Amino acid sequence: MSSVLLKERFTRRKMLGVALGLSGIALITLPGLYLGDVDLFFYIGVVCLLLNAVCWALYSTLSRRLMSRTKGPSVVTAYITVLGTLLLLPVSATSDWRLIGSIKLDGWLSIIYLAAVCSGLGYFLWNYALSKMEAVKAAVWLYLEPVAAFIGEALILGTVPNSTTLVGAATIIAGTILANR
Repeated sequence: MSSVLLKERFTRRKMLGVALGLSGIALITLPGLYLGDVDLFFYIGVVCLLLNAVCWALYSTLSRRLMSRTKGPSVVTAYITVLGTLLLLPVSATSDWRLIGSIKLDGWLSIIYLAAVCSGLGYFLWNYALSKMEAVKAAVWLYLEPVAAFIGEALILGTVPNSTTLVGAATIIAGTILANR
């Protein structure tokens, strides 16, 4: 999307890096799928995940485009936050607002943390990265999420990744480095 909408160059090296990263993700995730007893909802979930990737690519490309016309990542993050809030207001009309009174202090602190750190800071940092590098170069860093997840799992739960996972992680890292050279 960034090559079409932003006219960013999509070189062979970037294409190979993206392909390597995707291959590594496939190596990590596919062995964990058991296709014996899969129902329609599994396939709906897969379609939703693929559509999510398309939406995120579109968001990243349009955010980068908007940042070139505004004062930078903080302005874009503010626009996105306000627009997201406005679009969620009609959905919230279907909620039972009486339940808000039953939320305890730790619940409110969790909500504030999720809103400020996970959403606000997360989107700002992503937009900041997009303001400093091409969308493709920023996007391949997202490939490292499963690598971080299995490292965290190994550290917290003491699990040992299998050889396929380690090869997948190495492939993801190689693809990320290659795309960002």
